[in-house]
Amino acid sequence: MYQEAMMKYESLLTMENASFSFSAMEKYCNIRPKFYISEFRKAGKSSRKLLSSVDKVIKDLNLLIDYSPTAERLNMLGSAYKSKAMISVGKVQKVNAYKQAAFFYYKAYRKQKTAYSLTNWLEIENILVLLESRKWGQPVKINRIEYDLPAIKDAVKDLENIFDSLTSFSPDELSYWDWASAANIKLCLLMLEDRKSTRLNSSHRTGS
Repeated sequence: MYQEAMMKYESLLTMENASFSFSAMEKYCNIRPKFYISEFRKAGKSSRKLLSSVDKVIKDLNLLIDYSPTAERLNMLGSAYKSKAMISVGKVQKVNAYKQAAFFYYKAYRKQKTAYSLTNWLEIENILVLLESRKWGQPVKINRIEYDLPAIKDAVKDLENIFDSLTSFSPDELSYWDWASAANIKLCLLMLEDRKSTRLNSSHRTGS
């Protein structure tokens, strides 16, 4: 499915009199990393070639962001870096790609506070914490920009606030995407609260 969609978009790009909107380019950038991940999962696919393809998507998205850094484009850039992390073989390359993914999901969340941006940002930050690359509640510096990683209790509060806002309507009024967002928030809360309880149990053992 992804391959057929890519072929359609690529045929548009090569047409002499094509009318190719920013929206179409966004969709083209959005489907390509998904296709590369599906190819990576197949046996015998070269990660080096796929990484080069993902880097091309990242370049295209950065061009779009130069025109207008919308939350949607920042989310897509975060997703592209997440795909790069999944395809990367070495730990250093994976960590660096995850750091970039977290940064752009953070930027998207700062621009537009949605469940999608927040859950992706916090889940990737949690991966980096587990890899001992970051610590909750401490400042982070990347791409010459510094931001504060929230304490777990503050991250949990932000998730709970969005969940309450999302589910304040009757179930009949919620769309499929609302339910999916609610499920993702619950999953993210499970990850963070498990990390919190693990840390507390470790402190109790140390003190006993």
